[in-house]
Amino acid sequence: MTDRHEPTDSFQSARKATMATVARATVGELAALDAMAGDRAEVLRAPEIGLVMVRGRVGGDGAPFNLGEATVTRAAVALPDG
Repeated sequence: MTDRHEPTDSFQSARKATMATVARATVGELAALDAMAGDRAEVLRAPEIGLVMVRGRVGGDGAPFNLGEATVTRAAVALPDG
């Protein structure tokens, strides 16, 4: 039985496909999408940009080491339809 808070495989696949599409979108395409959404979207967390340290292990089980830094961005919005 699946916990109701645990995403299903189909949900995860759909989310992955959506995020991949958004990641490849141009600024113009994102601006058009934003204009279509209008005031429907409520910003819960404004976009933030930061760095995270990427860690690795030799062979998957060796001692961890710092591989380098990666840029990350996060934001959260709420839509009326969930």
